[in-house]
Amino acid sequence: MNNTKLIGKREKLIIIDEYLNTNLSSREVAKKYGISQGTVMDWTKVEREAKRNMKFKKENRKKIVEKDLPVEDSIIEIKRLRMALEEAELEREFYKEIVNIAERDLGINLKKNSGRKL
Repeated sequence: MNNTKLIGKREKLIIIDEYLNTNLSSREVAKKYGISQGTVMDWTKVEREAKRNMKFKKENRKKIVEKDLPVEDSIIEIKRLRMALEEAELEREFYKEIVNIAERDLGINLKKNSGRKL
């Protein structure tokens, strides 16, 4: 019988975030989610490399827009802004999911109560 779990990108990011941002070891995180410690380490390595590449691409894209292309070229500026918006929306969705997991699994309310009076 195959014991392989199908885990989506969002779940992988949650697991990686938990490993990197808590005091849990890779072994503890792996046990919690029913995956191997090697898988946690591999995913973390891949994600770190992807972030490094994204940062490098972002810096180079900014240099291209600022140096080589005239500012008045609005089409390129619109494309750059759309890419930035898409990245921000993905990041927002990731953090929303983390907050939802904290509330659901840990009972921690992280949402701001804007109308609350002391």
